[in-house]
Amino acid sequence: MVKSLKSDELLAHEAGHYIIGCLCALDFLKTINVSERFTNFEQVQAALKSSLKKWTRVEKDYDDETNHYLNSAKQKEWEQRLSSELYAYLDIFPCEEPEFVVK
Repeated sequence: MVKSLKSDELLAHEAGHYIIGCLCALDFLKTINVSERFTNFEQVQAALKSSLKKWTRVEKDYDDETNHYLNSAKQKEWEQRLSSELYAYLDIFPCEEPEFVVK
């Protein structure tokens, strides 16, 4: 089976959605890990809703700006941006450096 360039581009775009989901989770974890202000479930739930709202907007911007991967220049910009944002979390949540991070 021959892979097409289009399927590679689509896969890269969909991977961006996955990374945005990871960034949302990391953003929420950072918020609750560095704050001692949470004393009940409602406060944690509010923090989660805030992270979800922020990253849902990022998802929409991602699709709009890349035209659902059809704008290859914008797609590359977003791949770099998402990789940089994900890489920034290594300071907070250390692990082995992931292979997919673009420097």
